[in-house]
Amino acid sequence: MTIDLSPKELAVLANLLEQELADLNPEIHHTWVRDYRDDLKDYRTTVRELHQRLLQSQAGAAQSAA
Repeated sequence: MTIDLSPKELAVLANLLEQELADLNPEIHHTWVRDYRDDLKDYRTTVRELHQRLLQSQAGAAQSAA
């Protein structure tokens, strides 16, 4: 599946993912239930990977525009 996003939309998504990552660390730290903490860590990994892909897309879009 392919989604075409403008540079502005990519920036918004990247910012949202950065905020999600920032919010996850304290939540993981304060979670006592091991299964839930493991689920949060898996989710954090997915969010990090998606964030990295968006940053790469932003860089590619910036190079294409130049």
